[in-house]
Amino acid sequence: RTAAAAAAVGAVGTAEASAVAGPEAEARQLEKRMQNRLRVAQELLSTERSYVTGLKTIQQVFQQPIMECGLITPREAKALFPGHARMLFEFHSVLLSKLEVRMAGWEPAEQLIGDIFNSPLMEFLKVYMSYVHSYSQSMAVFDQILHRNGAFREFIQKQQRLPAAQNLTLSAFLLTPVQRLPRYVLLFKELLKYTPDDHQDHFFLQQALQRLEHITEYVDMAKGVLQGTGTLLRMASQMKNIPRDFIQPHRQLLRQQEILVRHYGRCVKGHLFLINDSLLVAKKRTTFNAKHHKSGEGAPAAKRGGGKAGSIHESVREAERMNFEHLKMIDMFPLLEVQVKNCKSPSGHSNNPAFMICGKDRARIVLFDTKEDALGWMAAIRQSRADDRDRVASFQRANDLGRGGSQALLNVPAMLFTPPQPQPFEAGKDPAARPVKPGPIL
Repeated sequence: RTAAAAAAVGAVGTAEASAVAGPEAEARQLEKRMQNRLRVAQELLSTERSYVTGLKTIQQVFQQPIMECGLITPREAKALFPGHARMLFEFHSVLLSKLEVRMAGWEPAEQLIGDIFNSPLMEFLKVYMSYVHSYSQSMAVFDQILHRNGAFREFIQKQQRLPAAQNLTLSAFLLTPVQRLPRYVLLFKELLKYTPDDHQDHFFLQQALQRLEHITEYVDMAKGVLQGTGTLLRMASQMKNIPRDFIQPHRQLLRQQEILVRHYGRCVKGHLFLINDSLLVAKKRTTFNAKHHKSGEGAPAAKRGGGKAGSIHESVREAERMNFEHLKMIDMFPLLEVQVKNCKSPSGHSNNPAFMICGKDRARIVLFDTKEDALGWMAAIRQSRADDRDRVASFQRANDLGRGGSQALLNVPAMLFTPPQPQPFEAGKDPAARPVKPGPIL
């Protein structure tokens, strides 16, 4: 009986200890959670402070001195910076001051952060759409000026060595706004994770996160639609024989690859570019002197194989680092007029699968390293031709209905294409092609 009584007393004591330990454990867990919430809020403040410092550097170290240096025209200086760059600095300076006030008087149980990002002030974040829209074009202008203006290149390098610039390039500073919105989303997800459901800031954080994700989604869509725009601008300024009207609002680079191309009876090194409304064929210039190219930021040529099936995005990213001065355009086919047909590889190149690009009044043979490359290109050209036909039809319908055709054209999303399963290369001509008598083979 004595042992049983002792056991009973021990059980009661354990239960009482557990009852006491339960609230204590919950209190410790809540305290740790609130500490993490404070840590994330401090990270939000510190990254905002660094971001504003970077925007200030753009204004004081680069934009204002460039406007005053006289080394480039005012029009070039204006085009060099994405839209609303100064407005971003002014807006985020105000946002930073609000965050600093909140953090200075931090009260764990009551402190609000999310409400700042739910105020009407945050509608300004939509300006990022305009910034991202003009970013790639600004970078193309920057690369073009650096290449042809040695004095300006030296001026930029001198500005980069200033303490405020920390030896970072102007391109690196201009990229930070493009990266800021996704950073907000990550930080607010962390804040929400460490904010209790019954905390008054929980609702505001949820609303702010939804708003930030919504705006970031639209900005990402704009980035996707504009992917390759800067590359087209550099092609227009660097590649020889590019037509004056090459740059169009709706044009987008979809795919590119080094190839062999038959040119006046010989197979020479060249390059093939698939644009959403045309197919551009270029050959390497024999008189190009690479020593004259000094972009200041590096532009290696694309490697062979960038256009393999399923790697459209990668080939476009490679093109963003290319120098096009070594290329000369020899043909540009409107996609709506193009047919692609298998053909026999020219003598001496039996290991290079080939197909013929047939235009309205001419044809050209292009050769690839592998059958996979050739099949991928044939499929991509067919799909892009169908997409372009839909785009033109949509544009025409908008005109017929009086809704503003040019705007409808600009609103058509980027046409991305995943090649179908490869068919036997010897399967014959393009099944979607209509009979055509090709023009002269150049």
